[in-house]
Amino acid sequence: MTTVEARARARQQVAWYMRGPWVSILSVVLFLAVWFLAAYFAQSRLLPGPVEVVNYVIEESLHGNLIFQLGITLWRVLAAFVVAWSSAVPSAC
Repeated sequence: MTTVEARARARQQVAWYMRGPWVSILSVVLFLAVWFLAAYFAQSRLLPGPVEVVNYVIEESLHGNLIFQLGITLWRVLAAFVVAWSSAVPSAC
């Protein structure tokens, strides 16, 4: 076995845990845990925890105008994309 083959085999053996959905699930769980702990220790209105944010989003989507505001935001993003695309295409030709 050559050195290159040995390194490739070592990479395959080490990287088995980095495949599949576990890395994605673990990263989301770790992010939520750090967010929760930071909000808990900060005790501030400027950094609400994930539970408060989810409750607010549910409340606003049911009784507020969250869906309308989301539509306006998406419209602005689409308009900005069209402006950027229309200015980039002529300069690329």
